[in-house]
Amino acid sequence: MTLIRPSGNLPSAQRIILPSRAFLFSWRDQNLAARHAALEESAVHFADCVAGDDMALRDMALLGVIADAMQPLEDFAMLASAWDTPWTGLAHYLRATEWTRFGTNNFWQEAPSWDDGRLDVLAGHAYRDAATGQSVPVFTVLSEIDGFSDEDSALLDIARDATRARLRGLLRLLANDWKHFSPYFIAFKHGGLTLSREDLIAVADDISAIGQDTPRIAVAIAVWRRSLKREDVAGDANNDVDEIARIAAGSGRLALDLVGAFLESRSALFESIEFGDDGEVRGLAPLQIPWTVWLRREDLERLSGTSWNFGRRSSRPVRSRWERSGR
Repeated sequence: MTLIRPSGNLPSAQRIILPSRAFLFSWRDQNLAARHAALEESAVHFADCVAGDDMALRDMALLGVIADAMQPLEDFAMLASAWDTPWTGLAHYLRATEWTRFGTNNFWQEAPSWDDGRLDVLAGHAYRDAATGQSVPVFTVLSEIDGFSDEDSALLDIARDATRARLRGLLRLLANDWKHFSPYFIAFKHGGLTLSREDLIAVADDISAIGQDTPRIAVAIAVWRRSLKREDVAGDANNDVDEIARIAAGSGRLALDLVGAFLESRSALFESIEFGDDGEVRGLAPLQIPWTVWLRREDLERLSGTSWNFGRRSSRPVRSRWERSGR
């Protein structure tokens, strides 16, 4: 295999490249699998508890499903934020190890309205220059190395536009799920702050006084919600426990898919780097960028009016990734 000679502008292998590679590969090969296993195990445990009569145990099992489902949303927020606003002079992954109290909430409030440039960075179609804050398209960099044709560039534009559209929809969907489920996630992390139904009376919002004849509302799950200014309650009176578990688990699985796509889009670069025995970069193998990792077949066909056959990745980023055929 012929290696491309690295330029003198590569970041330090010891401080940036190798630690970043280890971080991404460990997330891809270990953390992601553990998150999948935890969510599925919680779902099975909840199903077992629902069959019993212990409501307190059932509540904790349901919170366990919600917590294992919302953890990938927090993971995705931390990873995406790290690559969107990296620290100058440091490896991007280091920002993902920083936890801030409102970081995940802020991400899910803002990300659905991100502009095209920020979505391109999220998708791995661009990278953020930490020194200038500008997003630099990966397409531009690769075209200088690989000599993309006009057709190549047109296909990449289709992939980029389709990815932006799909990410916007997915971010809006998951943002709504985070807003709904995060109080239960936080309650579980803070010690399983479930609220016994014997200690709770739920009534309609327009009720100002509660009497013996006041209509009660059945609540499937309730937790204490703590804030800086007050203590109140979060509860769900619209769904039964099975539906809550189903919706939460589906959200978690979707978030895990996004985390996996994020890791694959970054890992591709490091998979192309060949290291010597001394840990220094020997050269770059032909890049195998997974341009369509965020997409379904219909996303591309809807934009391009063309049928796409998704093939194996190879050294050619576009034509070998997709075999194009007219309908």
